[in-house]
Amino acid sequence: MVAEGGGSAGRKTFALVLLCCASLVAVLDVTIVAIALPSVRRELGFSGGDAQWILTGYALSFGGLLLFMGRAGAATATLGIASLIYAVSEAPKNGLASPATLGTAGLGAVLLGAFVAAERYASAPLVHLQSLYRRAVAVPNAAVVLKSMVGAAQLYVLTLYFQDALGHTPFQAGLLFLPMTVASVVAAPLAGRLTTKLGARRTAAWGFAMSGRGWCW
Repeated sequence: MVAEGGGSAGRKTFALVLLCCASLVAVLDVTIVAIALPSVRRELGFSGGDAQWILTGYALSFGGLLLFMGRAGAATATLGIASLIYAVSEAPKNGLASPATLGTAGLGAVLLGAFVAAERYASAPLVHLQSLYRRAVAVPNAAVVLKSMVGAAQLYVLTLYFQDALGHTPFQAGLLFLPMTVASVVAAPLAGRLTTKLGARRTAAWGFAMSGRGWCW
């Protein structure tokens, strides 16, 4: 029994380390693509609005392949998300009520609906939809999505600001992101201790409040 318990703990530790390494590689890849955006935009003659599709395309390809490896029918989810992103991104140029915006948004909704319907009746679903109705699952996931959206936007805006506005090289711009990285590494164990003392809800609220104050400042 002791050996079995030790083996289980070892497998969990290995899985945790593997997930941490995978997360590090994913974040590092996105950062590399983002830092290269100003150079790519200048070389290819893209506008500021079109350049964001480089980062968006990378993220969609990455996420789409992850879903695809989990289930072959995940193409509907990837295409649906891409359609919604296109509708939101191009709405300022095309207009909220334009046929292009409404058409792509409607297409995205239909494709995502098809994905949900397929998952609902699948014998081995990729996503157990019933779990999403639980508050303990839905709220943290919504917070993670919101934080990821803010982080991606921050990375995109700061990259352009560092290089196009301040005139830094890509290498210098990368170095300017180091303080945020170090702060995240230092804050991670502190956040764990605060969660133990204050609870997940209060700790998350403090985190979002501090992030919002940083953006306003």
